[in-house]
Amino acid sequence: FKFMNGYIVPIDYSQENIRVEEENGVLHAYTTGDLIYNLNKKVIQDGDKNNLYFYGATTAAQKYLVPNRTETKRYTLEYTDTILNKEQTLYSIDNVYYLVENYTELDGLLDDKLNDTLNNAILLWSANEIK
Repeated sequence: FKFMNGYIVPIDYSQENIRVEEENGVLHAYTTGDLIYNLNKKVIQDGDKNNLYFYGATTAAQKYLVPNRTETKRYTLEYTDTILNKEQTLYSIDNVYYLVENYTELDGLLDDKLNDTLNNAILLWSANEIK
């Protein structure tokens, strides 16, 4: 029981189970099937663009012992950062990507590995596509 609830596994991407939408200026990720136990996100600047990269993970028990889950859950993707213990800064996000591999610590990746990771990410939402 402890292993199944403590072992964290990545949520695989598919168009059917993960999507991103903007509602009233706030970005939300929606998952169908897997419940996100751990949502990891990071904003990386690329020129004048702020790209938010995220991935979700769940417990082995949720993934393997609760089959055929059809419930859709919503998770807020707002990104804030505390700088020198001052109030939080909200980033204006231009693009949202889903990372297709399991990364426990994005900040710990070396430049080459980070670049490979970002190049394999899947674009789910872009401010340029909003009408």
